Amino acid sequence: MAIILKQFTGVAIPFILIALGYIFANYDGVRIRLLWMVSVTTGLLLAVVMVVVYKVFNISFIYDAVMPVLRNTYAPVTGVAIGAVFLPAIKRFVADMGKRAFYGATILVLVVPAVFNKDVFLFNGGNSLWFGFYCFIIGVGLFEYHQRRGLIYTGLQTTLMILMGALATVLMTHISSVNYDDMSASVRFVSYSSIFSVLTAISAVQFFLLLVPIDEHATFHGTSQLDSLV
Repeated sequence: MAIILKQFTGVAIPFILIALGYIFANYDGVRIRLLWMVSVTTGLLLAVVMVVVYKVFNISFIYDAVMPVLRNTYAPVTGVAIGAVFLPAIKRFVADMGKRAFYGATILVLVVPAVFNKDVFLFNGGNSLWFGFYCFIIGVGLFEYHQRRGLIYTGLQTTLMILMGALATVLMTHISSVNYDDMSASVRFVSYSSIFSVLTAISAVQFFLLLVPIDEHATFHGTSQLDSLV
């Protein structure tokens, strides 16, 4: 029961990351990119000051400047920030893929680690920059291809994903107990990046959008001079 509860609460992380991708896709991203550029430029200038004034150089100075959110915080946040910076390119990429290819690739990325039990995409259980970037792209894809269905349909879909995840965890616990006389395999699907966590999060985001709709036409643009500059 504790493992199932952990799996259920773990849906919150991919839910937030995917929702951020969807929300940012509703913006033009100019102010986000400008903020990131200011942050990186300031960090690099401070690194130069450290070298000139204190005669000390460490590669971590540059690392901290270019990835200001990653250090000593939560790595997926930097993945979301990078996704926001390259938002126009990501939107074009997702649009060029097409709906079927996008959803197929999304599921394939989840299926491969689940089948082989290997972290081939360096998601680190959902605690890596790449996982944040991946969820951001999913959010952009939902913005591009989201089909609004009924509240009941989406609610049942989300509930079904939760039950499937719980059932998979129970089965893995039983198999592990019978074959290995322990519970080592019971947590195979219990992580932020597991197939059931991410698919449940996608369904939950779609359900949430029906409860709190976002105006898809209310894009926010900077000034035309700023657009051309960035």
